[in-house]
Amino acid sequence: MAVATYATTTTTTMVLVVVLSISTIVPVAMADAGFIATTCNKTHNAKSSRYGGGAPEGEALRACSGAYFDAANDLDIDAHDSLGSGDYAAASRLVSGASGAADTCDAAFAAAKVSSVMVDVDQKMKDRCGVARDLINLLIKFPPSDN
Repeated sequence: MAVATYATTTTTTMVLVVVLSISTIVPVAMADAGFIATTCNKTHNAKSSRYGGGAPEGEALRACSGAYFDAANDLDIDAHDSLGSGDYAAASRLVSGASGAADTCDAAFAAAKVSSVMVDVDQKMKDRCGVARDLINLLIKFPPSDN
């Protein structure tokens, strides 16, 4: 029993660490997208102007910012609460849904037919959400015991 309790505690701790790491990248992604769009709206540099004022790149950045904002709420509030209450299935669904922010961002740049400046952030989001989901799914398969 002690080994099972230790393994469960370790897995729960790992899940919380991964969810927290995802929670840190989401505000960074929102800040990256927002900062690029805002800065480029204020400059007269020809290379930067393509990110603001209704330009395709600016619209894509706004879509990214919105998607990452929603993902941040899902992770910071709902997924965290679900983990705390032991509702691992809900937490897994929320983390999977949050990873969709990266797909939404990718799709926005693809639809605009421009190259994405969010590729690295999007990939990190997908990777971290995948690891968190896998760890949470272990908690579903091997739930913590009360011993």
